[in-house]
Amino acid sequence: MKVQYFLILSLAVISLKMNPAFAQKTKVACIGDSVTFGYGISERDSLCYPSQLQRMLGDAYEVGNFGHNGATLLQNGHNPYIQTAAFKNALAFRPDIAIIHLGLNDTDPRNWPYYKGEFETDYASLIADLKQVNPDIRILIAELSPIFSGHPRFKSGTRDWHREIRNKTQKVAKDNEVELIDFFKPLHQHPDLFPDNLHPIAKGAGILAKLVYSRLSNEAHVFQLGKIFQNGSVLQRGEMVNVFGRGIPGEEVVVRLGNSIGKDQVDLDGNWLIELGQVQAGGPFNLEVNHAKETLKLDSIWVGDLWLAMGQSNMDWPLSLSNGGKSLEEISQENLFPRIYKYDPVGTMNNQAWDKMTLEAVQDLRFFEGQWLSGQKLKDASGLAYYFAKQLGSHLEIPIGIVQLSLGGAPIESFIKRESLEKDNLLVDMLAGWKQSDFIMPWVRQRAKENFGDSHGTNQRHPFEPAYLYEAGIKQLEGLAFKGLIWYQGESNTHNPELYSSLFQLFAEDMRGVFGESLPIYTVQLPRMSREEWPYFRESQAKLAQEIPAVYLATTIDLGDSLDVHPRDKESIGKRLAALALNYSYDMSFEDPSKIKVKEVYFEKDTLNLVFNVDDALKVRSGPVVHGFELIGSKGLRKKVRAVISENTVLIEVPKGFKLEAVRYGFEPFPQTNLLSPAGNPIGPFRLPLNLN
Repeated sequence: MKVQYFLILSLAVISLKMNPAFAQKTKVACIGDSVTFGYGISERDSLCYPSQLQRMLGDAYEVGNFGHNGATLLQNGHNPYIQTAAFKNALAFRPDIAIIHLGLNDTDPRNWPYYKGEFETDYASLIADLKQVNPDIRILIAELSPIFSGHPRFKSGTRDWHREIRNKTQKVAKDNEVELIDFFKPLHQHPDLFPDNLHPIAKGAGILAKLVYSRLSNEAHVFQLGKIFQNGSVLQRGEMVNVFGRGIPGEEVVVRLGNSIGKDQVDLDGNWLIELGQVQAGGPFNLEVNHAKETLKLDSIWVGDLWLAMGQSNMDWPLSLSNGGKSLEEISQENLFPRIYKYDPVGTMNNQAWDKMTLEAVQDLRFFEGQWLSGQKLKDASGLAYYFAKQLGSHLEIPIGIVQLSLGGAPIESFIKRESLEKDNLLVDMLAGWKQSDFIMPWVRQRAKENFGDSHGTNQRHPFEPAYLYEAGIKQLEGLAFKGLIWYQGESNTHNPELYSSLFQLFAEDMRGVFGESLPIYTVQLPRMSREEWPYFRESQAKLAQEIPAVYLATTIDLGDSLDVHPRDKESIGKRLAALALNYSYDMSFEDPSKIKVKEVYFEKDTLNLVFNVDDALKVRSGPVVHGFELIGSKGLRKKVRAVISENTVLIEVPKGFKLEAVRYGFEPFPQTNLLSPAGNPIGPFRLPLNLN
């Protein structure tokens, strides 16, 4: 009987353990301030991030919300978390896992300036308290969720203190051997989810819940390659070839590309990036990726030089509409290259109101869908990028690929990182209230208003919004290597050349921060057009190319239309950019006409001599008279003059009695210029102040 009794008892115990309803649940304590609590969320009890996390994890877990509004991590702060009932309840809960998100309220000027030296000690103390109630506890501490620039204390201290606390939190995690989870980056690209610039709405809480869920459950992870890796992809050659994607944290990934093999583990956030050894230019190569008994295969990967092409409508202008655009038959009969990965927007940028599906896609940063184009499909790709790539390919004889991220009307601020704008005391003011901001060109704001329709007064986002194109497009390319960047943009920023100069410098820093400090940037100077502000904008573009290392300028002053912002001759522009790239990126001997300047000025009787810094003779298109020069005298007097050349010198006869103060060339909205370099390239516009006394 005893044997039977113990057998029945043992079976009952086993049955209890196997039944989830009776199994011991894993306890998860969400510790934090008002963001954890769910402040401002309607139906907080069901929609705060701990409640959403509970539904994701299921019945095997018990999630507790131990958030307290206004709590500080600092024990000497104005509202210390360790003194709250929420913390006492968290300890009594005896959690198996703790997610700690504290520090937002420590940015208060009552706290951080006085007690920041105690932050690491106080955080370690809180961690120790949790370990005391459960020595086996798993602890994840969160890098702070964002505070956005519309917050009233953002520039007065919160911005900088928030960054300091995030940095210290990273150190606390390392020193105390606990996990770090990033609540900042996933939410920083969603200002629309923070109506008060501090607390996320339910949708933002859902992002946090998914983030924590992905750390606690492998079921949240899907094995995949980055979207740009498709059959027909072109990857950048070099010492290392990067391949990246997502997978199950801790699992190994093995990548084979041709004869090169690399392996690594997926990180805690589910990301992996493998640097393969040098792969010789050519292809097609097979790409095989193995991970957790799954295999992904692609059979036509090419290795060569990959370029990034960005800008607004003139970069976006399709090959099929460009002058000299090739017919479908010609394109289909060409070789395999170039190949262009084109980001296609979900909505058109005309003056029509977007429908609900488009607005939702824009709001969720699903504005672009990319695909590799070749053959006849290239008719829809950038004509400029196509001709640039064809010219490179004809000289290099290797696979050439282009990633095209362009959008008609897009201002430069939409291509810049949010954090870069936030750090700048001037440019940060572009972010909050951008729909009414004079920083943004009126035309840009008007077009956004037209696309918004009835949604204009809401938190609806738009691709012209500062930082949007970075968050919806460029961010997807992080991890890729590029040979260089070609950039045709500026028409939507001509209202303020000085502001553009500051923005472009940030843009260049961002691109080099993501794609390598040595990334060269080849820019297109705006062509001639009857818009009064354009001469000054062209001048600012020329100065940027002079002042910023590895920024180069293609002159287009001989191209354009007086009334049409889209010059059709994309072949000439593409070839000029390619000549610069071949010169600077490939060490081939091609002239850079933007470097041709006046090096000496002197008078011989009544003739002004402008000596250029070239050894060979200048040229004149449809000569011998040079058109485009203008003399500037005292009291703003202006006089157009004709000139002639003598070797490397331009000679201009100055009228008697004219008090000369400056000379200009091509410095008009739609100038008629014909001065050429020794190699036959157009000389760009310039202003030259004179002091001949």
